[in-house]
Amino acid sequence: MSRKELIIKTTLNIILIFASLVLIIITPFNNAYNIGMKIFTITAYTFIFITTVIIQCLEEKNAGGYRCPNCKEEHKPTTKEFICSMHIGFKRHLKCPYCNKKYWMPKVFDDEKEKKNNQEDVL
Repeated sequence: MSRKELIIKTTLNIILIFASLVLIIITPFNNAYNIGMKIFTITAYTFIFITTVIIQCLEEKNAGGYRCPNCKEEHKPTTKEFICSMHIGFKRHLKCPYCNKKYWMPKVFDDEKEKKNNQEDVL
């Protein structure tokens, strides 16, 4: 997945997450619904919220790997490492499995790897 595709998907997922949170918050104040309908509606919006968050995490995790600034090796973190690590934009604070040190590692997208391989083939 390319950087542009991930940014578009992330933007759409953020809009969906925000909309579902707003609907979860305002549903109890809607007097047109009886209590059963309110519970059903809040449950449905909560399911949409949780599902969207999980999908977003999986899409970002599978969009590529991370490059260690020290040893320049690329690796994909485990799901636990990915979810629990601090991040800013497309950088994550991960432990390199090759040099065993923690660094802020930039994301390397799959399309960037293909471009690099194609350039090396031309040379």
